[in-house]
Amino acid sequence: GVECWGANGDSQVGRMSSGIGDFASSPVALGGLSMLTVVATGGYHSCAGTESGALACWGAGRFGQLGDGGLASAHVPVCASLTSAVSVVGPGENHTCVVTVDGSVWCWGLNNAGQLGLGDTTIRSLPERLPVLAATPTQIAGGRVHTCALLSTGALACWGANASGQLGTGTTSPSLTPVLITLP
Repeated sequence: GVECWGANGDSQVGRMSSGIGDFASSPVALGGLSMLTVVATGGYHSCAGTESGALACWGAGRFGQLGDGGLASAHVPVCASLTSAVSVVGPGENHTCVVTVDGSVWCWGLNNAGQLGLGDTTIRSLPERLPVLAATPTQIAGGRVHTCALLSTGALACWGANASGQLGTGTTSPSLTPVLITLP
């Protein structure tokens, strides 16, 4: 099972929020989830992958980051609309990206800086598959407004905002699609 604590202004602890300033200082059991293989937290939402490969998310949903097609927050887990089983989850502040067992990357949620890697800045409330990357992704992590995936070759693919050089390209230019970063 899952237990959560901390800020709950968007129901991210797994109980109905009473508004800004709501929090849980001790663990709260989150019902409806079992046989988990991965749990990951974003800025205002969390997601858990089950042994069957399904993905459930809860918390803030106003930008579609829960992946169920809606724009509402959820204090109970809702299933993201994916057709492939999830192996790695990497939620960002208001977006979610996952790697499925077939090695594809799917992203959804806020996309104001291209953090979904889909070539535009359109919000998605349902998962959308990224174009094929240079190699199979083994890990993925979302930041505030960018995302990076570690590839099986040891290289990184990153996309989104880059005002602080977080993409590792040697510039501060953002990228709406994945750029390959070769590590020394």
